[in-house]
Amino acid sequence: MFRSTDNGDNWTQVNNGLTATFVLSFATNASGDIFAGTYFGGGVLRSTDNGESWNEKNVGLVATDVRAIAINANNSIFAGTYGIGMFRSTDSGQTWEKVNNGLLALYVRSLAINTDGHIFAGADFVGGAGGVYRSTDNGESWVEINHGDITVDVRALAINASGHIFAGTYAGGTLGGVFRSTDNGDSWTPVNNGLGCGTLRSLAINPGGDIFAGTTGCGDGLYRSTDNGDSWTLANTGLTSTDVVALAINSANGHIFAGTYSQMGKGGGMFRSTDNGDTWTEQNNGFTAFDVNTVAINSLGHIFAGAAGGAFRSTNDGEDWSDISSGLIPLGGNVWALAIDTGGYAFAGTAGGGVFRSVQSTTPGEITLSAFGYRVRGVHTVDLSWTGATSAEIDILRDGVVRATVANTGSYTDHIGVRGGNIRYTYKVCEAGTQTCSNEVTVRFGGPPL
Repeated sequence: MFRSTDNGDNWTQVNNGLTATFVLSFATNASGDIFAGTYFGGGVLRSTDNGESWNEKNVGLVATDVRAIAINANNSIFAGTYGIGMFRSTDSGQTWEKVNNGLLALYVRSLAINTDGHIFAGADFVGGAGGVYRSTDNGESWVEINHGDITVDVRALAINASGHIFAGTYAGGTLGGVFRSTDNGDSWTPVNNGLGCGTLRSLAINPGGDIFAGTTGCGDGLYRSTDNGDSWTLANTGLTSTDVVALAINSANGHIFAGTYSQMGKGGGMFRSTDNGDTWTEQNNGFTAFDVNTVAINSLGHIFAGAAGGAFRSTNDGEDWSDISSGLIPLGGNVWALAIDTGGYAFAGTAGGGVFRSVQSTTPGEITLSAFGYRVRGVHTVDLSWTGATSAEIDILRDGVVRATVANTGSYTDHIGVRGGNIRYTYKVCEAGTQTCSNEVTVRFGGPPL
C-alpha cells in the first residue's frame, strides 16, 4: 500500500502490519475504515487510521484469496473469495462468517449492491456453478439467477440509475457478451445486437444512461449503447489501440477516458472522448507507460491512471500527464488498481509492493486543521483548532473514529488519558454527519520526529 499527501506528487509506503502485498480489492465503510482483499494468503486486512497501520481481519475467514469486496449502507462488509465463496462481517471486519447458503458458485469475481441493498455476485463457472447469484436478505441466503441464459463467466456487473443490471461476460463466440435484467435479476435478456466481441473487460454507465463496453482480444475496442443496451455500435473513431482495459467517465463534463494496452510494443496509453464516444484523441503527452490497467477521476476532474510502469496524473482533462510514481515500490512497477474515496484520498494497489495511500486528500477542502500536543501531569493532551467549517456542529475524529461531536467554536481540547511515549494520533474534523472534512494532522508523543 502506498499513500500520497500531496495530490500524488510523492508516495510513501504504508504497509505496517500488511502481511500480504498482492492487493486485489478495496472498500471503505462510512466510518472511513479501509478494507483490503489480498491474494497469496493474506485474506482481509483493515486499517482504521487511513492506512497508517493494518491488521488482519480474518477471524472466521478461512479463505484468503479475496477477489471482491463490497460494503452496503448498513456497513455490512462482503468478501467474495476465489474458491470458498462469500464471507460477511457485521462488526467492521473484526470477525467473519461464511454466508454461502444457496451460493454454489464459489469462485466470485465481482460484486454489486443496488439501492435496496440487494447483493449481486458474479462468478466464474467451475464445477458447473457460476454466473450471477442474488441475496435479498443481507447475504443470509442466495439464489442463482442465471435462468439458463448466462452460462459463462461473469467478470463485470453494473447497475444503472433505474436499477437495471448489466452483466458483462468473458467468453468467445455467441455465449458471451452483455446480459440485462430490468426486474432485479428475475430474468435476463442478451443484449448483443451489434456487439461483435464477447470478451468484456469493463462496463461503464454515464449519468445519461449510455453504456460503454470495453473489449480485448477481438480488435473491436469500444462499444456504446444509447438505448439501454438494446443495440450497440462501435465507437472507435480515433481509437488506434483496440484493447480497451479501463474506462472512467467524468460525471461533471461527460468526458470519457479509455485506458488501453499496447500491441506488439505500439500504441496503447490514454484516449479521451469529449463527444460521448463519437471520436477519440490520444492523450499521452507526458505519459510514458502505455499498458494502462486502471483509471480513476476525483471530484475536481483530475485523472489518475495506473499502468505497467507507474502512476500518472492529469489536472487539465488529460492534455498533459505527470509521473507521480515517486515513492512507489518497486519504482516504475505495475499499478493494478486506483481508487479515490469520498474524502478524496487516493489508493494505489501495486504488483509486489502492496497498497499505497495518498497522505493528503487529492481534493483538499476549505476546512484547515492544526494541532498541538502536550502533557498534563504526564497525560497526553491535544489542542485542536480549525477554520473554514460552516456547520453548527463538528465531528472530532481521532485515528478514524469519531470521538466527540461539539459546537463549531473553532477549537477543542482532546484529553486522551494515556501516558507514555512513541505514540501518535491522527486527527481530522468534519462537519457533523458529513464527509466534508479537514486535512489530517498527526501528533506524536515521543519517538523520532515526524
